[in-house]
Amino acid sequence: MHQHTSAPPGDSDTRLLEVLHGAAPGTPADPDATAVLLARHWQALCSYTALFTPSGRTAGMAAAAAFARLATVPPDRPAQPAGPPPPAAVRARLLVEARRVLAEWARPGRAAAALPGVRAPAEPAESRRLVARAFHGLPEEAQVLLWHREVEAEGLSVPAALLAVDPREAGRRLDEARTRLRDGCVDAHHALAPGQECRHFGRLLDLSLRRTGPLIPDIQRHLARCAFCRRSADQLRQTDGRLPLLLAEAVLGGGAERYLETRPGRLRAAAGGPAGAGVHRERLRRAGRHARAVRRRLARPGLRRPGGGTLLTGLGFALSALLSAAAVSGLWPEGDGGDRGAGPKAPPSATAAPPPAPAGQPEDGAALRTRLRATAPLGGSLCLDVRGGALDGAALTLAACTGAVTQTWLYEPDGLLRSGAAPELCADSGRPDGTVALAVCGAGPEVRYDVTLRGAVVPRGDAGLALAPVTVEPGADLVVRLRGGAPDQRWLTDVRDGRGSAHPARAQRAAPGPVWGAGAV
Repeated sequence: MHQHTSAPPGDSDTRLLEVLHGAAPGTPADPDATAVLLARHWQALCSYTALFTPSGRTAGMAAAAAFARLATVPPDRPAQPAGPPPPAAVRARLLVEARRVLAEWARPGRAAAALPGVRAPAEPAESRRLVARAFHGLPEEAQVLLWHREVEAEGLSVPAALLAVDPREAGRRLDEARTRLRDGCVDAHHALAPGQECRHFGRLLDLSLRRTGPLIPDIQRHLARCAFCRRSADQLRQTDGRLPLLLAEAVLGGGAERYLETRPGRLRAAAGGPAGAGVHRERLRRAGRHARAVRRRLARPGLRRPGGGTLLTGLGFALSALLSAAAVSGLWPEGDGGDRGAGPKAPPSATAAPPPAPAGQPEDGAALRTRLRATAPLGGSLCLDVRGGALDGAALTLAACTGAVTQTWLYEPDGLLRSGAAPELCADSGRPDGTVALAVCGAGPEVRYDVTLRGAVVPRGDAGLALAPVTVEPGADLVVRLRGGAPDQRWLTDVRDGRGSAHPARAQRAAPGPVWGAGAV
């Protein structure tokens, strides 16, 4: 009887694939190797497929199909013999397989009929041929280091773990990989050059681009009349932050730039430095990555909608005030629950136009109770609800706004979004199919969210995603989508009248219901 040779989590990606490909025909894949590879690469794979699919469900299906191909087809026997060989780096290989799956599903036929709305990513352009050839010619270690450091913007410890090498050695090897990539581009230029003159200028072009200052006149004259060498010069300029996009475009083709923008490491780097020191740094981190942007934006009076009328702040204003006060005063509740404080705290005032009071009455100055209403195109007449009642595993959906308790939500300072009907259950965005459902509130990022100024609800596990309905209509599932500022990714809350009772805002009136946040982020 065949027995699996199980691989522990510390094994390299290559070793894990060897375990999967070594299974005897007809036997199930090794569960440990499968689980570790999925844990390492699933989120990135779904982020890419979401760029070309209409829903989180379809994105998950495409990601699963790509993973199945990798798990069953050894790298030396690509599923499609045409074109360049697949990358040796598992992350890049998975993304290439996903591009092929999407292209197949987008063609007219049964797949397109069953899964409408899938778009085919463009193949890598001819203008990235040198980089593609050079990258595919690198050994696996160099590919992994370059892809995860340059494209994914991850720390060296990540590719080191995927390769099962010492992180201290990975830095030196990364420098070597960059050098080999550039040398490979020069070799590719020489091999693919259309004529002797282009081959003659190839090395001179490389040397000239390594220096500062203008190119020598002979090279300038040649570039003016040779499109091939102009494209080569563009690919040989790999400094000043150009390498990540060059690599992504060479391997992925269409969607490369948008994929770069979704990578958590790049988003964290763009967010700036540490928020504080010691305990204050931890408390500000809990308050959410967008709290400082909320405060800056609220300091600007007279914020206006593009269509006219003052853009009133609602839960975004109350949220920023509460989070800031809790972070600074040290009144932040620890853990997922615990005893509540003595009473509600009044939010600070602001210089912006007077906002409506926060939705619902804040409990102990922490949780905010409200309904969440879709902003477009039905003007807030649909609310976030739970299909079939507040039970573990119940899907989140849109329904006509009523007084149902299942449409009440509690947003807490630690990011939990609890069901008002069953506070022990939270919105869980970590499901493999991309849908959002109720699950027992835990400590992971899949049940915690940040709120942007525009009212997007962003999973803390991936700041490039946001919660949105598949379509803005009754019965539509709530899914995780690529964050892009679309109207269906913005949520409204209830307002409160002067007597303190909450009621739905009238979205088309001069004083619209408060947007969960106000402004762009």
